[in-house]
Amino acid sequence: MSEAPAAPTGVAAAGIPPLAEANIPIAKAGAAAPSAAPGAGVSAGETLTPAVPAAAPATSAAPATSAAPAAAALDEKAATPTEATTNDNVAAPTRPARSVPMSRVSIPTVPKVALTERMYAQLRRVPESKTLAHLVRFLGTWSGSDKFFMIGQYGTGLIVALLLAWQRLRARRGPSALVESLRAINGLTADARILFRIWALLPMVQWMIGLERAPPPTRNLQFIERLQALSMVVYSPMEAVAYLAMHKILPVTDAVQNWLWLYGCRLWAAYVVLDFWHIIEDHRVLRSNARALEQSRGHPGPTESEKGMSDEQRETRRLWAGLRERKNMLLTQFWVNVGYLPLTVHWSVEGGLLTEGWVGFFGTIAAFASTRLQWKATA
Repeated sequence: MSEAPAAPTGVAAAGIPPLAEANIPIAKAGAAAPSAAPGAGVSAGETLTPAVPAAAPATSAAPATSAAPAAAALDEKAATPTEATTNDNVAAPTRPARSVPMSRVSIPTVPKVALTERMYAQLRRVPESKTLAHLVRFLGTWSGSDKFFMIGQYGTGLIVALLLAWQRLRARRGPSALVESLRAINGLTADARILFRIWALLPMVQWMIGLERAPPPTRNLQFIERLQALSMVVYSPMEAVAYLAMHKILPVTDAVQNWLWLYGCRLWAAYVVLDFWHIIEDHRVLRSNARALEQSRGHPGPTESEKGMSDEQRETRRLWAGLRERKNMLLTQFWVNVGYLPLTVHWSVEGGLLTEGWVGFFGTIAAFASTRLQWKATA
């Protein structure tokens, strides 16, 4: 059974709303300055070495501990390639080293690096969230994102109606800035939902083909679903044409737009009425399956432990759990139709029947019930 489509929006005159962090080395004391520093005036291929101050003449024998660092510095300098020797073992002259101002060398400050590392360390401690993963799966589906916008569309409409009623009680005139913002969200989400349904004809055609390849278990269910699929296959292009014409994309007159909205919503209302019949027939089949299961396998007691059960008893419990899940799904689908039926009748009549508050109320019922179905489908 296919899920009912989301509410379209229509022309206002018809009463239908528009459906590495980089590893930067830190220079150490006595290390060579970068050769490519801007403004240093050093030709390519040269290596800069820090200037070593001239040693003062020794007046007395220095202790061995004070002479060691100086000797190590001289040994390190002697090992640099700038002091190459000739074949006569005579030291070649070298150009004097130029010091680079430290203000031109970009070195990250240690406190900022430590703060960033602490922040990432806290993120690594966050436990894995199954709810967040489920929400990503839910919003990653076409139907899931539609239900998210559906809650935004009808929820804001209901809140606007409550705020306006509160303002009337307090004898305030004119809508507040909050009401105008909520109405803008309502119109934006309604428009986005219809835009995302432009290609809804494709899954409807796929549904019709699937019905003939794998028909439902009873002839009544097959007949109902054939009518439902046919109504949606006709409804989807009517909604798409009316929406594109409303945005001046297709050259369609306002009268034709109103006709498309009205008769398209009447097809949708027929789908909802057929879905009530589908739920009744589904429930009849479900009760028949439950009686057959009880006669063939019995009903396992709720206190039986899983360890002490045989494979046949586990299979029996699994079958009963499937029947209960199917029953809960039918109940949720019933509430979806309870919300959709008044809306489809309202949009099927020129000028409409419901106020903004009632549209938001029934739409919110349908939104939360259909969201529950999709949330379970993506578990």
